[in-house]
Amino acid sequence: MATLRRGVLIGTGILAATVLVVAVCVQLFVDVDRYKPLMEEACSRSLAMECEIRGKAALRLLPRLRLALRDVHLTKGTSEVLAAGEAQVSPRWIPLIFHRQVSIDRLTVLKPQIRIERRIAIPRLRPLSSVAVRDGELMYRDQASGRSVAIGGLDVRLSGISWGENEEPPAPVQLKSLSFHGTLHATTVQVGPLRASAARIRFKAEAGLLRLDPTNVTLFGARSRGRLTLDLRGSSPRIQ
Repeated sequence: MATLRRGVLIGTGILAATVLVVAVCVQLFVDVDRYKPLMEEACSRSLAMECEIRGKAALRLLPRLRLALRDVHLTKGTSEVLAAGEAQVSPRWIPLIFHRQVSIDRLTVLKPQIRIERRIAIPRLRPLSSVAVRDGELMYRDQASGRSVAIGGLDVRLSGISWGENEEPPAPVQLKSLSFHGTLHATTVQVGPLRASAARIRFKAEAGLLRLDPTNVTLFGARSRGRLTLDLRGSSPRIQ
């Protein structure tokens, strides 16, 4: 038993040393900044927005191999839609390294500030394994009606994102073909004059049917719990 334990410790030490050496070598000899234009081009093409990475790019090895892109900005015309301190991208590495083709598998955005107006079209994302937003701020405004939604302390995790069988659905039916599942946590939620806090929601969307179950939120000083279903499959939305 002692010999086995000693062998496991030695093996673990060798593995840790190998990872450390690889990390140092990669940082010294691989110029990851050269991939920034590819990331900007792929992002701009996918979202129909202008993507700019103003900061440095770095390679992170743990817990998985990924690129860390600092000071990322998305603009639509003259309006800035997103500004993030850092975006962590896990591309599919073989197409990137050997063919210089960008295909993103996982995306995590840290400390983003998101500003959405109704006149800005919803971007169509390519299929991803997961998307995460950590410690974000979201502002949505309908200029025609003056209605607004503001969310602070936003943490979102989405997995299994797909847009159905049609590769390029027309804009009006994009939401009806969207599928995903995940969670949302928010410190504050302001919808017009109504203010809530400590929101925790688990949701699942599948082919036009969005289920929020459970939803936990503090409203008017009291803790509330419930469920909500949004059905987009018909000619007009239905909420239950």
